[in-house]
Amino acid sequence: MIARLYAQLLEEVYGIRCSVKELEGCFSQTWTLLQLVLDRSGCLVRLTEAGEALLGGKKIFSPHIRRRQVMEDILNLDCDSWYHLNTPEKTDNRSFPKIFYAAAYRAVDMLERIYFCSQDGVPYEPHGLLSFDNGSPASMM
Repeated sequence: MIARLYAQLLEEVYGIRCSVKELEGCFSQTWTLLQLVLDRSGCLVRLTEAGEALLGGKKIFSPHIRRRQVMEDILNLDCDSWYHLNTPEKTDNRSFPKIFYAAAYRAVDMLERIYFCSQDGVPYEPHGLLSFDNGSPASMM
């Protein structure tokens, strides 16, 4: 579905024609690269290099991978406690993917409310949004 949207946008906005299959291939390769780059164990990197060697030496993925093991938990997958610099008294232990999925889930409901407000000609005013660090009065309590 996203590949079809991108194909339509590329054609209508930039005049670039490409097939949905090409875009799906790009998304698939990007997903594979993300998994390889964020693999902290290093096992996927070795498997990828071995697979590329078996397939004739064509190196598609391995040139994009850092050779040293990533020690940082940049997505907080271990769910360690963290805080924003502006509000050190408020701590959280959610991982970045959990925060992202929670925001996406709330965005669906918000988009529906925005749509109905625009249909009724009423300006949309967000209420009841959970805030962690944006400085709103609700987040400072």
